[in-house]
Amino acid sequence: MYQPEHLLHRELFDKIPLTGDRIAANIDQLASNIAVEPVMSNVSVAFVIRSFNEAGPLERLLEDIHSQKSTTEPQVIVVDNESDDHTADIAASFGATVRTVPRDEFTYPVSMNAGMEAVDTEVAYMTVAHALLSSRQLLNGIRRDFSGETIGGAFGRTLPNANISIPERLIAMTSVGYFPDRKPQIVSRFEPNNLGLMGATSAAFRKDLWQEYGRFDETYETGGEDTAMAKKLAADGFELLDDGLLSVHHTHGLNTSDTIKQWLRWYRTLKGPVPLDTDKLAARRRDLSCKVQYR
Repeated sequence: MYQPEHLLHRELFDKIPLTGDRIAANIDQLASNIAVEPVMSNVSVAFVIRSFNEAGPLERLLEDIHSQKSTTEPQVIVVDNESDDHTADIAASFGATVRTVPRDEFTYPVSMNAGMEAVDTEVAYMTVAHALLSSRQLLNGIRRDFSGETIGGAFGRTLPNANISIPERLIAMTSVGYFPDRKPQIVSRFEPNNLGLMGATSAAFRKDLWQEYGRFDETYETGGEDTAMAKKLAADGFELLDDGLLSVHHTHGLNTSDTIKQWLRWYRTLKGPVPLDTDKLAARRRDLSCKVQYR
């Protein structure tokens, strides 16, 4: 078993058949590279976390954020969907700002825009409460990635979390190519059918460009607002960075049938906006405890 220096959750890589050690070693190498080369960027960063009734997972994520090896403190925003557990109390105990979105007003882009409105920093890293950060150098990776004015966004990929299912294990095994042990790669050609590009479970956006480009499009009620924004940025010449160091542990624990439904939904949102139907959401996401939840 590969023994890492910088990874926060080495044990979760063991859930990836055959290629888990290699992916763990590559991400740890990315973290080692940035640890020995001080980040000169002064870019300010906020973590924007979308949450609903996830006090336990949120606490673990906030612990990951406080474990970052950076010379600067990030702002932390929790966008809460009127949780009735201790989510708000946990957020406050870590010094996070809580922004509430009423349940009857929830859509994915509404929650994204609420988080961006609360941000006082130059860059916002978007994720969800049931994700975990991959390494102690993720924050430094964000600061490094946005050191150039031509950078429009940066994103990582998703890694297994503790709830990973068998079909998700197989998908993770084939994703080794997304985690090279070299510097971030510029997305030279924005492929409209390439899932995961600037997905808001592990993506960083510039606040000034979010404002300039009219915020996240709220007609994408069921998701896809993140990729829609990325397409606009890429079309105008901004560079998007694919950085394995920005990856998070995030899986849904779905069976084969529900995994297929989820992927079909993702591909559908690439074609354009889709209204939010909570019944359909609950049907394909049996992991949700109620019909209103974050992806």
